[in-house]
Formats: sequence, C-alpha cells, structure tokens
Amino acid sequence: ATLPQQLFAHDIQQQQWQLSRPDATDGYGWGGRLADMLQSASAAASPTVSMNISIAGVNRFLSGRTVNPYVLGPEGPPTLADEGSEGLDRAFLDLLSAVDDPAQPNPNALVRSVRDISSQAITNNQIIRDILERGSRITSRPPEANELATQLATVARLIEVGRTGLGHRRQVFFVAIGGFDHHDGLVGPSGAEGPHGALLTQVDDALMYFWSALSEIGQRDNVTTFTASDFGRTFRSNGNGSDHGWGGHHFVMGGAQLRGGRVYGKFPNIRVDGPDDTGLGRFIPTTSVDQYGFELAKWMGVPPTEMRTVFPNIDRFLDPGDPSTHLGMLT
Repeated sequence: ATLPQQLFAHDIQQQQWQLSRPDATDGYGWGGRLADMLQSASAAASPTVSMNISIAGVNRFLSGRTVNPYVLGPEGPPTLADEGSEGLDRAFLDLLSAVDDPAQPNPNALVRSVRDISSQAITNNQIIRDILERGSRITSRPPEANELATQLATVARLIEVGRTGLGHRRQVFFVAIGGFDHHDGLVGPSGAEGPHGALLTQVDDALMYFWSALSEIGQRDNVTTFTASDFGRTFRSNGNGSDHGWGGHHFVMGGAQLRGGRVYGKFPNIRVDGPDDTGLGRFIPTTSVDQYGFELAKWMGVPPTEMRTVFPNIDRFLDPGDPSTHLGMLT
C-alpha cells in the first residue's frame, strides 16, 4: 500500500496535516487554498490585511497561491525599534533604507520583492496596531501564564474588529501549543497528574476563556474552533511515557451551526493487542483530514464543486456532492 511519508516525523506529519496531501512535504495549505477562493468574498472591499492571520508564526496551513497570511505575535503586532536601536531591528531598518527608494526603481527582482513585502508588512502592522488600540467589549482576561489563552485573546480582539476595522466577512486564524511529545515523564510521581494533564488543563482553560470572550462580543455562533496535531501516542507505555502513534482524537467547538455532543467517525477498539491494534497500541485512523477539513470549508462557504481544489484527494473519502457521504458536523 502507498503510505504517507515519514509517519513518525513530527515536522513532516504537521506539514501533511496542514497541506492535506500525504504525498507532499511542501506547497500550499488547505487553509490557504480555501482563502484563495474566499478572499474576494471575505471583504466588502479588497482588504490590506489578509483574511488568514497567524498568532503562532509562519506555517504552511495559511499559505495560499494568492493569499499570504499576516503573522503577528501572541500579544499583537511586534514593535519595530527606532533608528537608535541596534541588532536585527537596526539591520532591518538599514536594509529598508537601502532598497526603499521609489524615485530609484531597482532592476533587481529580489530587491524589489524585499522592498514591497517589507513595506506591506509595516503598513499592516500599523493598521492592526491602530484597530487593537480601540475600545473593546471584552472584559474577561486570559488566564495568567497560559500561552494559548494569550494567543486566543488576540484572536478574539481581531474577530471583534475584523468586520469594521479590516472589512473582513471571513477570517481564518492559526494558534499553537506544543509540549505533547511525552516519550517519558508522561505522568507525575503519584501516577496521575503529570505534564500531559497540565497541558490539557491549559487547553481547557484557554478555550473556556475564548468561549467567554466570544460571548461578550456576540460571536459564538459565527466562530468554529477546531484542533489539529501531527499524530497521537501509543496506548502502550514504553515504561515511562508513550511513543509515536498514528492519528488521534480531535474536537470542534462552535455555536448554533455545530452538531455537537457527539462522536463523528468510527471509534476504534482501543484495547492493546486488540483487533484494531497494529502493535504497541497504535491504531490506523478511520477518518481523514480531508473529511474533517471538508466540513469546515463547507461551513466557510466553499461550494462542493470547488472542494477538489481545496482537497485534491477528497474523492478517496467522500463525494462532495453527496451529503450522505459527509460527516455532517456543521449545518
């Protein structure tokens, strides 16, 4: 059988999740391909700032053929130091002054690209900074020392100002949390609470905060939050932790349009050495990223006729035009 590339490599599996192409390790992400179709419909007028925004660095998921994601920090846009600064900021400012001279068009395509991209980034930075400084209806504060909650606090503010401040009707955000690679130290000395439980508590607290913030701005029914990861862990212990597995369980949080409170897809028999165990408590997934992403893309407004562009392998798992083959998570 044809298998995805490097099934036990974190970075490759993350890329395949984001690309929805197990036969590739580079290219455009399905969030980017989705935005390529919807960017023109996402705003009353063509926005300066992309509809795809990352609060967790550069990633393939949000990158499209025509849509470039806007990247900012967990607490908002970075501040470029003034002319008296040193180090990277100083070097960047020197670079801009060397190439950013509209009166002297540069024949070098690379120099022109650096100038154009840098200029656009600085413009977007100021746009986002200005709108985030406006008053907000959000009074709840993210839990302290919770990186994910801090990222989601910025997402909530951008959702609040997205339509009026940026002209967006649709937006896609990317946040991230790491630390789940527990080859050892999975549980604490008592055999119960350990780093894995602490991380899940952080996720729980962050989502509780985000749900509260969405309520304050009246956007619960207009936002769908979903999880993604590179792969699960083995159900059999290696003695002090767990090793790399395949697939995993994910959850979707949303408002009125989500058919919640149920499990979608086939739940495996999780007995170690049971009928679904390929060895070490490692199970083959029964639901694809394509099926999962299809539901979200359909909710965002991608028509069934265009799904093969967003998910090139979708026909292996469902018929875009036949609802009886869909998971049916979102109305």
